Amino acid sequence: MNLPNSYQIPVGELAAHSPIPLTILPDLGALNQHFARAIADEIAANNAADRPTRLILPVGPVGHFPILAQICVREQIAWRNVHAFFMDEYCDWQGRLIAADHPLSFRGFAQRALFDQLPPAWPSRPPSFTFPTRRTLTGSAPTWRPSAALMRAMAASASTATLRLTSRPSAVGLR
Repeated sequence: MNLPNSYQIPVGELAAHSPIPLTILPDLGALNQHFARAIADEIAANNAADRPTRLILPVGPVGHFPILAQICVREQIAWRNVHAFFMDEYCDWQGRLIAADHPLSFRGFAQRALFDQLPPAWPSRPPSFTFPTRRTLTGSAPTWRPSAALMRAMAASASTATLRLTSRPSAVGLR
């Protein structure tokens, strides 16, 4: 088979050939632990420096959410200055958001697996968490673009715009 050179690099050598920092983990459980720990550490470091934390998060993979909540509760990492923007949500055939209690709802899953696990005294509820809606997105896939409302929300929470890779190569988060 005629594969590109990058596909022929042995796993043990991938990090040495990567143009960005690369961590190779043995399994999905280790990935979830690593991702949750990285997010918790980012929030804690920003809290200590009195800076907001801005995250763009996928709802898939999702195994890191309960672990992240456990770490934050155990270590008392407050979400008071976290602004999370989620990448996806399902709509019905007319383009309306599905209800949060629908089994496929990303909002509902994030609420149950993450937000509801954080102590209620922590101000971690909307507007600190934004999901795509008709108000926050314009256009249609694959040409959608952030709406002015979403850009204002992101700009209001951002004092810097450093890109940080999240769990997927195509997913980035603002820091």
